[in-house]
Amino acid sequence: MLASLFLFKDAPAPVAPTGAVIYEANLRAEGAQGGFSALTSRFSSLKKLGVDVVWLMPVQPVGKLRSAGGLGSPYAISDYDHLNPEFGTEAEFKALIAEAHRLKMRVILDWVANHTAWDHPWV
Repeated sequence: MLASLFLFKDAPAPVAPTGAVIYEANLRAEGAQGGFSALTSRFSSLKKLGVDVVWLMPVQPVGKLRSAGGLGSPYAISDYDHLNPEFGTEAEFKALIAEAHRLKMRVILDWVANHTAWDHPWV
């Protein structure tokens, strides 16, 4: 399901990483409101700074079993097929991608399989 959210016909052409300005976004650190909408509201400012690529740290739900600290590792994914509801809705995620594309920015996701959560079915 998550992969289907990226099927945009207006997506910019792939960019070679050489010379790209990449902004890595930790949605948990996007302020009091946080999430997809908060980050999307900052895209115009990021574009003015020369950002070409927005690199999202994991957007999927984080596991609870053996979690590190109060929040757990953002890489300890418990469900790779869905968005973390703490960050917003599917519509807000699609709006984030659409706004990035409108500004000719690309969106990439961080996916680190060896950090799968203890309470994920694979483990």
